[in-house]
Amino acid sequence: MVWITAFFTENSSPKTGLSPTLTSYRVSDNALILNAIGMIEIGSGYYKYNFAAYDEDEEYIYVADGGVILSGAERYKYGGSAEADIKTIMDDVNDILVDTSTTLPTTLTTIEGKIDTIDGIVDDILIDTSTTIPASITTIDGEISIIDGIVDDILEDTSTTIPAALTIIDNEIAVIDGEVGVIDGIVDSILIDTETTLPATLTGIENKIDLIDTNVDTLLVDVAAIPTDHLELEALMGKNSVYEHVFDADHNHTGFIQYCYDSLVNKQAHDKATGLLYRFKFDVDYTGTNPTVTKKELMA
Repeated sequence: MVWITAFFTENSSPKTGLSPTLTSYRVSDNALILNAIGMIEIGSGYYKYNFAAYDEDEEYIYVADGGVILSGAERYKYGGSAEADIKTIMDDVNDILVDTSTTLPTTLTTIEGKIDTIDGIVDDILIDTSTTIPASITTIDGEISIIDGIVDDILEDTSTTIPAALTIIDNEIAVIDGEVGVIDGIVDSILIDTETTLPATLTGIENKIDLIDTNVDTLLVDVAAIPTDHLELEALMGKNSVYEHVFDADHNHTGFIQYCYDSLVNKQAHDKATGLLYRFKFDVDYTGTNPTVTKKELMA
């Protein structure tokens, strides 16, 4: 059973004393369920109808007609069953009942366990804030003091040591700049030499080499013209040669000796037969047309 209500107005004011009728259709099959059924007045413009044949699994629409005494939008009231919404609400209510009897208690138990865990953590935090954290802060303070000392040293270095070192570096850079300038001048001179002086020097050397080469060529020609035989060479040198029979210590003939002489009395003789060289002492007489040579003795 469901009560269907309607509210009627006339000129925007609640209207009483009406005899409205109600017409309703079932949405699922478009069936006419109520056909101009009279409604009962409640009061203050409200009217009702007891829908005894209402099926909660169905959805309905209705039109309430206030009668010809009303006009325009005030005559008809429209509506429909909120079965779908009601069913959803009922399902939600049933879920809530289930939750309150099973899910919520379990969840509350879980929450209580987590609260206990959080409480333990908070206790540990309180211990840390009273002991561990202060000790850590003390350690940090000590390290900050050490860092502060290091920073002070750094500041001192930046105000004294580093500027002094920079001054030394600047001076060394100035010296290096001077040396670079000297080197640059030397390089410039080298470049000038490689462009002018060295080429000119090389040209002079090449000319001298050409002259030496010419002289060597001439010398080679002259050397080629020199006799290879020592007698011919001696004759070319203006020396005289004398042939003489040679005998050994047993008076055996050993061949001929050709020897040369000049103003010296000690000469070297060559034995053509044996190929031996001897040194002799001579007496030389230059008074005649041809010099007279007398061998005196064999020398060691």
